[in-house]
Amino acid sequence: VKYASAFGVSIGIENVGNKNYPCKAIEDTLDILKSVKGLKLIFDGGNFMLNEVSPIEAIKSLAPYVQRYHIKDRKLIGSSSDFNEVTTFGNLSHVAVAGTGDSDCLEVYNMIKKYYNEVSIVLEFPALEKNLFDKIEKSAMYVYTEMM
Repeated sequence: VKYASAFGVSIGIENVGNKNYPCKAIEDTLDILKSVKGLKLIFDGGNFMLNEVSPIEAIKSLAPYVQRYHIKDRKLIGSSSDFNEVTTFGNLSHVAVAGTGDSDCLEVYNMIKKYYNEVSIVLEFPALEKNLFDKIEKSAMYVYTEMM
């Protein structure tokens, strides 16, 4: 991190939705961020949901470390045959259009904004997502109208 910062480059880690990854829980993520001076977080609320962590609870502790916000909203559902479903909080879930899911995108964004004037946002969808371009367009419009 120190070497990269000498060149104006910042280093960030992303919390991913894998139970074997070290950034699956808030405490684990905080421990890593605090142990490496200058390390930043690429925050993904949808990924925290995969590990049964509320994005709102996560951002309360992690907002000061956020470098970039991956908006990957997740919608909790009963059952379906969608290709990209996963279990979240004991329920099936899938990636949803930003603002239509259960990861509280706008509230997370507003909490990050308390620490930074500008927030780098990335819309993220699985490549094999059904109706991918329609979802990207609707999500981009949500980000533009609600967060810009």
